[in-house]
Amino acid sequence: MRQSKTDVRSFLRPDVWAREPYEAPETVAAMAARLGLDASSVLKLDQNENPFGCSPKVNEALARCERFHIYPDPLASECRAGIAEYAGAPFERVMAGNGADELIEVLFRLFLRPGDNVLSFPPTFGYYATVAGACLAEVRSVARQADWSIDVDAAIASIDDRTRVIVVASPNNPTGNITPVRDLERLADTGRLLIVDEAYFEFAGVTALPLALARENVVVLRTFSKWAGIAGLRAGYGVLPEWLVEQYLKLKPPYGMSIAAMIAVSASLADRRYLLQTVELLKRERERLIERLRGLDFASPWPSAANFVLVSLTRGDAESVRLGLERRGILIRTYTNARLARSIRISVGRPEQNDRVIAALKEVGETL
Repeated sequence: MRQSKTDVRSFLRPDVWAREPYEAPETVAAMAARLGLDASSVLKLDQNENPFGCSPKVNEALARCERFHIYPDPLASECRAGIAEYAGAPFERVMAGNGADELIEVLFRLFLRPGDNVLSFPPTFGYYATVAGACLAEVRSVARQADWSIDVDAAIASIDDRTRVIVVASPNNPTGNITPVRDLERLADTGRLLIVDEAYFEFAGVTALPLALARENVVVLRTFSKWAGIAGLRAGYGVLPEWLVEQYLKLKPPYGMSIAAMIAVSASLADRRYLLQTVELLKRERERLIERLRGLDFASPWPSAANFVLVSLTRGDAESVRLGLERRGILIRTYTNARLARSIRISVGRPEQNDRVIAALKEVGETL
């Protein structure tokens, strides 16, 4: 058989060559191996996980399962029923998926054509831009104001006839602030699809869900990764307009959510009292961490409604601080966004973990 002289790489979409992948943090195992550390000693405060872990009932339920060899329910009906009850939304308007990321991907694919644009408000969650690019859409960025709030007037002025989607993280990652519902209402009034990403809802207690239930163009997304401690199993959900659900089902992966994730969600919801107690602990630790950070002469923490704290540095630079903590076995997050060049983000840990990071920061601060 003659081999074709055509190089298959020539068929790759030209735009892909120039794109950058979503930049996820280094794993604990990779970092520990690189630095010669014991992985069990590494303190991971870079991805906003719940340091108390999942409910014990999740482990018990997974251990009892004997049907991992069977395909999951493509509609995740039992799981969605529990979510609907927890969220206070009609069952028929709840969609569940392989993390909120899956819902972002499907929604963008439903609304975006090449040349359309998405309104976004950096600095914010970087995956919005990744998915928009995969749809050959433009990301129209409206920079946040000095206090990280959204300039709604500027946002509305930037909309044109190719604007299809507006996406707002509230609380915003990495700044930790909430977008007031009145601002979301004004954005919804534009008639574009408004996606409100409430990944950190349980830590904030403020929601746009009533707006989503009242409007035909508003979606609220949430996740079990943060508050429920099952980030590794990938489980998220959205509350969609009823008319959109039928269209959503046409593009969603048939088996996006695994049986393991469904079991974990149901077990988490059954043990929500325990999990919400850990949320309250983390909220108290968040405020204590902020207060301790204020005591450092080179750190200026921002208020936060999430399970992390953004810290502006008044001395030194973010990369020096990150590397100094890394050498001490502590992982935090830094950013390439110009406005965050002198900022670090620290996930809220257990009390002893927060004490450890403060002690390490004091040592690093002496070298800046």
